[in-house]
Amino acid sequence: MEKRRNRPPEQEQRRYRRFRTRIPIKFYVSRYRNINLAPIKEKAGAGTITNLSLGGFEFVTDLSLPEGMELRADFALPDNGRVQCRVKINRSVKVRQRYSYGVAFVDLTAVARERIGAYIGSRLALEGKISSYLKNLHGPPFIRA
Repeated sequence: MEKRRNRPPEQEQRRYRRFRTRIPIKFYVSRYRNINLAPIKEKAGAGTITNLSLGGFEFVTDLSLPEGMELRADFALPDNGRVQCRVKINRSVKVRQRYSYGVAFVDLTAVARERIGAYIGSRLALEGKISSYLKNLHGPPFIRA
């Protein structure tokens, strides 16, 4: 595994909790430095979101993209609607023939934020139900007389 940027764990500060998921994503190049990207702005890339939070997400794709590039992202949350937003690549890691990118939301509408929050809320509720189910599955500890 080749890492392009390696931050010590103490610098990994997450403001929002991330949730593992698998959501297809389409993305389009939006901005990178002062380079004219007009010829490629309408070409879509595809990938899969692997984790999501209110601050951003991680996705994997076959395309190599530079850190600092801004993308227009388009994805559909299960039962929570479509999200269209602008993100900035903050982290990239190459794993075999694929690339993993950590992105932060740059432009996110209130509606999109609400949809992501609802999706995460439903995941939290499910996680809580599963956790309580597993705790109750085994019942009280066995006590010998």
